[in-house]
Amino acid sequence: VDRIKQDDIDLAIGDVLVSDISRAMLYENHGIRSLSPHSMGYSSFRISFSQIAYLGTMIASRLNSPVPGRDLLYLRYQYHPERFPTLVTDLSDELRWEKIMKKVWRSNDEPH
Repeated sequence: VDRIKQDDIDLAIGDVLVSDISRAMLYENHGIRSLSPHSMGYSSFRISFSQIAYLGTMIASRLNSPVPGRDLLYLRYQYHPERFPTLVTDLSDELRWEKIMKKVWRSNDEPH
């Protein structure tokens, strides 16, 4: 977010292979326009002129619209710096399973 603001980027475009609405929420919560093409029906697996035109229309529309004023409760919690949107809490399923699997697959050298 700091780098995007520093470089005065007009629009952050998320991954087109998966719906990355959580990343778009992060940017918009910090006043940065963002676009998640996949969540708006764009598919990089359909290669055609109409898909390219549709992506261009989405980008132009997003650049000409205001940044939504949001104060998202979700973003008030601490989240994992490398696995956004994984929260750094006991509520996070991903981190909970990681702790469990570390115990299951621990090295034979470790004391039991």
